[in-house]
Amino acid sequence: MPPAGGTNFCYQALATHLPGTHPIIAFTAAPATDELTVRELAARNISEMRRIQPEGPYRVGGYSFGGNVAFEMAIQLEAAGHEVADVVIFDSNPPEAYVGGGFDDSEFFKALVQMVTTAFPGIEVSDDQIPTSMAELPALMRQYPEVAAFTEHDAIRFAHLWRQNHDSIKRHYPDRKYGGTLTILRATTAFVADQETLRIRQVGKDVWRGHATGAVRMVDVPGNHYTIFTDATLIPQVAAALQPLLG
Repeated sequence: MPPAGGTNFCYQALATHLPGTHPIIAFTAAPATDELTVRELAARNISEMRRIQPEGPYRVGGYSFGGNVAFEMAIQLEAAGHEVADVVIFDSNPPEAYVGGGFDDSEFFKALVQMVTTAFPGIEVSDDQIPTSMAELPALMRQYPEVAAFTEHDAIRFAHLWRQNHDSIKRHYPDRKYGGTLTILRATTAFVADQETLRIRQVGKDVWRGHATGAVRMVDVPGNHYTIFTDATLIPQVAAALQPLLG
């Protein structure tokens, strides 16, 4: 499942380092006009997934916000009587990190810039360059070749989704536990700047254990929350961490 910005390029890169016998079906976000709760988004994704694979066992996963959505999908599938073999979450914060605490427009744009500069270390943005509205975002992004390929429409859509999904997850908490195997790929380098700005609590990934009744497997991968997928030298190590699960 895609992260908060709704893109799936991270899985395209990951798939090139996985055996061809293990295809990945990568979802993209719902239209930005659809303001879905996490539960509604999970139900939508389940409906689409079952069009491709009507019956389980299912293996679902997601990066960041997408991991929380995948986890919600798993508990909905189990509640409906379907078998879920595995849930894999890529450095997703546990629900306790998100509950409560809003953020204003200035904090949102500051966090958005912090996210981009951490995902792409070559980008530096001074405080007076931080946008104050969506309309200012494309012009800022065109200054940097690392993200210049984004069209104006893509940049604004990404930002809208990123905010919408962060708002949504702050109102979500799982209403039951997951009974299958849970694998957590945990970035070894801490990065908290944008999370602090968005008032996301610093909660250890071990807290996920309280949401599962089955086996929980914690695997450390090098990099921070963003570079595990934006640094091409680290993606093979993320893929290698998945290999024992895939068999």
